[in-house]
Amino acid sequence: MILGTAQAIKIIIFAITVLIGENYRKKFFPKSSRFVLTVGIVLCASIAVYCANRVPPLTDEVTLTALGEHNPEAKKEEIYLNGYTVDGKNYSSGESLQIMDGKWFWNGETYCWRIETDTRQPKGTTRSIVIRIPVGWERTFNFAGGVWRGKVQVNIDGRQWDVDTYTESPLTVPVQIGRSSTKILIFNQVIRLAVYAMILGALTAILIFLIQIIKKDPVRSHIWLEHHITKIIYGFLALVAFILLFCHADEISLWYDEVAQMQFSIQGIAESLKLCLQMKDITPPLFPICAAIWYGIAPYGEQWLLLPSILFTVFSIYYIGLVGEHLGGKYCGILSAVLMAFSTTVWQYIAYEFRTYSFVLLFSTLALYFFILRNQNAEQMKWWIFYSIILTLLAMSHYFGMLACGSFFLADLYLFYKKQIDWKKFGAHILPGCTILIWMAMVFWTTLRYKRPEKIANWYPVPGVSQIQDLLYYLTGSFELTYWIFLIGIITAIFLFLSRTKENFQWDSFYPAFLSSMVITVLLLLLIYGNFINQKATMWKERYFIILIPAVCILFAWGITKSGILSSFETTQLQLQIISSFMMVVLMLHCVTAIPTFENQPLRQSADWLYTQSNSVFNDDTVIVTLMSFDDSWNEYYISQKGRRDFLNVKNQYELDFSAPEKYNRIYLQYSQSKVSVKLQNFLKENYILESDKRDIQVKTYIHK
Repeated sequence: MILGTAQAIKIIIFAITVLIGENYRKKFFPKSSRFVLTVGIVLCASIAVYCANRVPPLTDEVTLTALGEHNPEAKKEEIYLNGYTVDGKNYSSGESLQIMDGKWFWNGETYCWRIETDTRQPKGTTRSIVIRIPVGWERTFNFAGGVWRGKVQVNIDGRQWDVDTYTESPLTVPVQIGRSSTKILIFNQVIRLAVYAMILGALTAILIFLIQIIKKDPVRSHIWLEHHITKIIYGFLALVAFILLFCHADEISLWYDEVAQMQFSIQGIAESLKLCLQMKDITPPLFPICAAIWYGIAPYGEQWLLLPSILFTVFSIYYIGLVGEHLGGKYCGILSAVLMAFSTTVWQYIAYEFRTYSFVLLFSTLALYFFILRNQNAEQMKWWIFYSIILTLLAMSHYFGMLACGSFFLADLYLFYKKQIDWKKFGAHILPGCTILIWMAMVFWTTLRYKRPEKIANWYPVPGVSQIQDLLYYLTGSFELTYWIFLIGIITAIFLFLSRTKENFQWDSFYPAFLSSMVITVLLLLLIYGNFINQKATMWKERYFIILIPAVCILFAWGITKSGILSSFETTQLQLQIISSFMMVVLMLHCVTAIPTFENQPLRQSADWLYTQSNSVFNDDTVIVTLMSFDDSWNEYYISQKGRRDFLNVKNQYELDFSAPEKYNRIYLQYSQSKVSVKLQNFLKENYILESDKRDIQVKTYIHK
């Protein structure tokens, strides 16, 4: 009755909105607007329904009390709560259980209780827990049955009864708990109706306002749309990328370096800054400081932890479109945004990294954007101030960002030589230059003080031709088609620059030449460094070159729009529209299908599996051994899920007590990172038997001989 009434009221509200819209149309709009207005109101209603249905429902409190009893046929008195069902919708305990008071323990995603004398559980468990479940008409608790299950008492709204969850075979035991009070059910629907009506009314008012503006001055509206259509397209591409990135973000576990970043973040802002100065966290301080703040407030889950990285990537997509449009027209902008939005490199190594690379991508893109605006508006001080600030942020995001700042400084030297800017414009480099010098001096002084000289990894390859090819392939999204178009873009840019009239400076040829020279210069510098200066630590790591991705995207678009490939076609604009649409579809499908192939370490999967081993994992004589140096953050994030579950006995392989093998009856070895030390290998071989090896999650189980 209540639901039917709510649906009827929604229909009435929709009908009234349509009538108001039609009445308004008759007064101010011609008949031709009827279809647009009707379709618009239907769309607004759909959005309003979607939003109203996602308003968190009101809840009832339920008390579950394990009685510690079982019938004579049962072997134990355990209680396993799988979840609950409300009006036909299933909720699992792991995803939806709201625990207000008391504590049981987790066995995977099932919430469990065992008798106090049973040592196979964490400390602090209670017999009673208070939970909240959504209000509804037909509701059930879904307990796991079996021969080990006992009795539980359910208390809701003053009603109380005992339930026996014993079954001869492992079945689900549904327990009906009845409907909520009529008053709260009505109030719940009133809230959703209010949200529905407010959203529908607001969206419809906006729709009518926009139609009124368009009809009132169609010429001006058409001009505005023509002027802003590309920005709308860049925004659309960024929105599509955001939706896809956010929806797929939890399909990939974090890996070792991200766990290391979390370890730094857990320790707070001051400690993160100190670790950067000591070169333990080998990045400038901007991202570590932001990461420490965000980690403290973000809910558990990769989607939320990676949200800043995803957002910074999305902003980069929008601004690279603006850069491309400034340099080569609207299709150059669209194609630049398409490549960045649907590059597997951008997805895997930037948006899906809890590290500094999203900052590097955004600030290198913005540096290019404000560099162009400063050159186009030489007399406006605000642009070179923005330019200076962005260069500083880029430098403080990554040490290769400092290298990019050097590229922009050299570009300004060339522009000064060509008399395109005056010496005052070099003031934009004072702030980033001073910041870099001060930071490097502080790092040098700190590392000497703490006697911790920088230890750069020595596993980087000595770069050669094949490494350069692999890097360019990586920067173009690891896709053959975009790789070759990018090479065409570089060749076209260099040819255009060399064929210019030397007496006259031409901005059209300068920008692509500058981007090409940036790519070539950075590669040559690292090539020379790795081959002739320091072959033991070449710093040739593909992800460090992310500073070049904005240049690569522009040169890719340049290769299509300015290479002359399409000059023989009379319908060049139509061809570019088709190519832009084709590239978007192909690259988007390539990204989505490539997600399962992204390399990662199963740190989340192994932690979740370990929590299903409740018969042993909580025991004092069980230890989980990792090969990671940052085992604390893995325990804090993936094992305990930021406090949702209990911490387990996790140790680094060097922290074990090798003198007392009898201390550990069972050892779980998580071997995703590094190698097992010789000492640990001998310790396991002499004292333990390998019980299982789950290679999919990289966990071995050893039991004492």
